[in-house]
Parts: sequence; structure tokens; C-alpha cells
Amino acid sequence: MTKDLRVFLLYNGDMNRVKYIVFDLDNTLLDSMKTIPSQSLRYLRELRNNTGIKLGIASGRTLRSYGAKGRKYHLNEIMDFLILNDGCDIYDNDRGSHYEYEFFNYQQAREICLIFNKWEFANVIFIDDGDMYAEKYTEDLKDTMARQGIDHFLNVSEGMIGKIKRCVVVFERSRQEEIRKIRLDNPVYGVRYLFSEGHLLDVLPQGVSKRNALERYLHSNGDDWDSVMFFGDGENDMELIEKSGIGVAMKNAPERVRMIRDHVTEQDCDNEGCVRFLKDREDLWKQWK
Repeated sequence: MTKDLRVFLLYNGDMNRVKYIVFDLDNTLLDSMKTIPSQSLRYLRELRNNTGIKLGIASGRTLRSYGAKGRKYHLNEIMDFLILNDGCDIYDNDRGSHYEYEFFNYQQAREICLIFNKWEFANVIFIDDGDMYAEKYTEDLKDTMARQGIDHFLNVSEGMIGKIKRCVVVFERSRQEEIRKIRLDNPVYGVRYLFSEGHLLDVLPQGVSKRNALERYLHSNGDDWDSVMFFGDGENDMELIEKSGIGVAMKNAPERVRMIRDHVTEQDCDNEGCVRFLKDREDLWKQWK
């Protein structure tokens, strides 16, 4: 069946409305300045309260990094669940529960460092909810620490295993094609790579992904992908865009992401792309008040 742009979908003769609207955070719900307009927040709160649709975040951010935005914009009063660290962590705010996937072993971490850290334009950084680990100090590391609200870093060591929640290769934006070739030429067993922003390569265990995390959350509620509308902009969002009942790519997403979507927002993240997309179709969900 061709997926049609309706907030309420017809499957097997039964009318089922979308139960979940899920957003990537950076360059999707957040604009390029990492802010959310107050009118967008009001609209999402109204949509949630008037329809019973659950709202969620699926982001590469750590809990610490998300928390700063969450507190500033009172997101936890709007969001029913959070998928963070590219799927490593699932926070169900309704149940007050947290599920955590296992991350790398030390051998894998060392191998990743050996592959990328020999290049002067790249730096491998491991992150948990309170600390950051790296082998070399660069401006990229300094910037990443600032975004995470961390004022120091620790050396890569066996002691970080069991703590780390995310691994990123930070690189010069102009070197993305070189990084793409390096990752293809250097596969690591049990590891996969995804670009999340123009200067970040997420390095993930095979079993960890936003897709797997969202699927686990849906199944815990007795639901499936047909009940999901998802908004995203990066390569690490592509699986969710493809699987969701309604997959929406941001206008500001790279072409390879926009090519696999059901729909593209008419506006980019700097012009309330997600909310305007929903507002343009609000007659469909208002009937369910």
C-alpha cells in the first residue's frame, strides 16, 4: 500500500491514527542555533494534550547534553519518551524506566582509535553522561566538550568501558569524503558507522541504533511502525524515516536522506519545519479532540 500523507491511516480495513510523533533533535526540532521557538513548543503541547498522541525524541545526544535543552525548554513536560546516544538509552517518561544497551569492548575502542587518530583532521572521542575520553587534544575536542558542558577529558583506557555511551569521530567538514573512504576501507567487526552531522561520524555497535531502540519502545506498548510519524535530517535517521508509517525528511537534510523519505518539510529547521508540517495538516488531527 502506498503511504499517504494523512495523520490517520487506513490499514486492513481498520482506521488507526498515528500514535507517536518522533523528532530528531539537532537540525530538526532544534534550529541551527540549537533553539526552539516558544510558539513551536506551545503547538506541540497543544497537539499532545488534545489528541493523546505520544511525542518522543530520538537523538545522538547524551542525557547530559539533552538535559540542558530539556530543562531550558521544559521538553520533559511535552515528551513521553527519549531515545538518546543514537539508541543506546531508552527513557520512558511515562513509566519512569530506563533501558540501556551494551556498548564497545576495549579492543574495539582501541581499533577505532588506531584507524582514525593517525589523521590530523580527525579525532576519536568517547562520551558518557559525565565524562569525555580522547587520545589527543584538539579544537574539535574543545568544542565538543563545550557542547556537552564538560570542562575536562580523560585518557582512553580500559576503565572507560562500561561507562561510555557514544563514540564519535570529529573531523573537518571539508574532509567528509575522505572520512567516508577511511571507514569503508577499515571495517571493524561488530561496529558500524553513520554520519549524523556534517562534521561527525557516529561509531556504533551493530546492535545499537535509533531504529532498534524505537522498535523496542513500540513493542513494549504493543504497537508497531505503522503508528509512527518521524522527522529527521541525518544519515543516522534514515532507518527510522524508511520504517515509520510516515517518514519525513527535513528540507535541510542531505539529498541522500531526502531521497528515501515519504515527505519533505516545506520549511527547514530554521523556519519551524516540523511544526509547520504538522500545522498544515491540523484539520486531520483536530477532528479527534
